[in-house]
Amino acid sequence: MKQESNAIKEQILTISREVFRKHGLSKVTMDDIAKACGKSRSTLYYYYKNKMDVFGDLVKDDIFEIIVPASNELKPAKSLKENLIAYNRNKLERLQLKEKEYPTVISDLRAHPHLFIEVTQVHAAKEYEIYKQMLQWGVENEEIPVMCPSDMEFLIKALVTALGALEKEYLLFDRIEDLNSRLDWLTHVLVKGLR
Repeated sequence: MKQESNAIKEQILTISREVFRKHGLSKVTMDDIAKACGKSRSTLYYYYKNKMDVFGDLVKDDIFEIIVPASNELKPAKSLKENLIAYNRNKLERLQLKEKEYPTVISDLRAHPHLFIEVTQVHAAKEYEIYKQMLQWGVENEEIPVMCPSDMEFLIKALVTALGALEKEYLLFDRIEDLNSRLDWLTHVLVKGLR
């Protein structure tokens, strides 16, 4: 039963992605999604309260599709600086691809920044683990000194928050030019300061 329920929800998300891409959030209704899915409105409402819930799940999936492949580029043999740059560049490239692939979704997020913040908070825990791993490798490779657990936790939270804020500025407000070189510079300053 749960597998069937998950399959239906996945079908709704797959099809609604195209509906949102084509028409944009403001013009899409639950009726549009139900019709495109070949489902009744009551079936749709069983899984989602409204179109914002559907849209939110789509954005969460998109962010997860950015974070996980970017983290696959990380290696314990690389330096902390190399890992930080590789992760953030890969993530930025994937964000830019999503922006080109789904321009209406990005513009819809810009119109609803609270939604973007809400869905990125869901993935902050995943990023916390990614940065924690990179910093642990940096300690193991003797690139940075051993820190007490509370300092390490604070540093990880600061990285997730600071770098996430830069991404939000870029995506939501398009206010940061040449983000790649800015991230490289910030990474250099961070690693140098940690040494």
